[in-house]
Amino acid sequence: MLIKNIFFNLFFSFLLFDFCIPSYSAEILSENENIVISKNNLDYQNDEYLVGPGDVIKISFLYAPELSGQYKILSNGSLPLPYVGNIEINFIPLSEVKNLLYREFSKKILRADLNMSLVVYRPIKISIIGEVNKPGIYTFQSGQENDFPTIVSALEEAGGVNVDTNLREIKVIRRLPGIGQERKIANIDLVDLIIEGNQSQNIYLQDRDIISLSKTNDKDLEFTELSSSNLFPSVINVNIIGSVYAPGRQSIESNTSLVQAIMQAGGPRQWRTNTGNIELIRVNKNGTAFRKRYKISLLETVSNENNPILQHGDLIKVNPNLLNNITTGLGAMTEPLASILNAVALIKLID
Repeated sequence: MLIKNIFFNLFFSFLLFDFCIPSYSAEILSENENIVISKNNLDYQNDEYLVGPGDVIKISFLYAPELSGQYKILSNGSLPLPYVGNIEINFIPLSEVKNLLYREFSKKILRADLNMSLVVYRPIKISIIGEVNKPGIYTFQSGQENDFPTIVSALEEAGGVNVDTNLREIKVIRRLPGIGQERKIANIDLVDLIIEGNQSQNIYLQDRDIISLSKTNDKDLEFTELSSSNLFPSVINVNIIGSVYAPGRQSIESNTSLVQAIMQAGGPRQWRTNTGNIELIRVNKNGTAFRKRYKISLLETVSNENNPILQHGDLIKVNPNLLNNITTGLGAMTEPLASILNAVALIKLID
C-alpha cells in the first residue's frame, strides 16, 4: 500500500509539472527584438515596400501648396518636414506613409489634405551568405517601382552557386515592418523554379534581405539538369599540375568533371601517368582544405566517388607512376657518366 501511494504521488507530480511548464510559441518569442521568426511558405511577392533612409517622397498639399515638395528620409530614419519637424518614418509600409503624414500635419494646419508618392527609391542592399561562389553584400539600383532584384539575379551577381549548394532549401530572411528587429524566413526551392518553371519561387528582394545557402547532404544532385541554368557560372578556373601535356591554369565549363579537365589539359602523358594516383585539393570557404585521391579511368562517368564535378579554384595533381619515377631516377644517376662512357667509346674507335 505504501509503495502504491508513493508511485501515485510521483505520477501526479510529473503530470502537474508538465502542465505547469509554459509553452513558448513563435508569438511569445517574437516579443524579443533579436528573435528570428520562422514562417514557411509565405507569399513574399505580396510584401509591401518598406520606406527607409535614402527614399525621396513627394508631398502635394491641396490647400497649402507652399508646403508641397520633395523630402528625403535621412540616414537615421527621420523625415524632416516644415511645421512638423522630424518624424520617424523608418521601415513602415509605403501605404501607411500618407496616413502618417496626414495625422502629423493635421496637428499644425487646418486642412491637411495631401497626395503622396515615392519618387526616388533607395538602393537595395542584399546580403548573400553560405554556399555561393562570391558571398558578400551586393547593391542593386531599383530606380522605380517593381524594378527590384530577384533571387536568381542576386545569385548571378554573386558568381552563381556551386555543386554543393542545396537548391531545394534556400532561405530568404526579411525584416518585418516597425522599429524592432523581428524577421521572417521563407524556404525557396529553386529546383522547382528551374525544372517546373514555378516562378513563385523567384521572389523579388527588398532592402536588407539576407539570402542564406546551405550545403546539401544529397550526393546525387539533379546537377546534370541544373548545371546549364544561369544559377551556375558558365566558366570556372582550375589548376592542373603534374604529368599532363599542358599543365597550368585551365578555364573550363562549370559542369566539367575531373576526367574532362585532365583531357582538356592535353591528357595524361603516355606511359607516365598512373590513373590510380590523381589528387584533388580544394580549399573550403571556412579555410579548411579538402584532399582526396581518385582511382579513375579515362572512360569514367560522372560520379562523386570516382569522377566528381570540379569547383572554381580546384587543384588537380596528376602524379607519375612508379615506373616513371624509377626511369627518371636512373636517368639522373647515369647522366654524369654519359660523357665518360662516350669518351671510352671514342678511344676504342680510335684504337
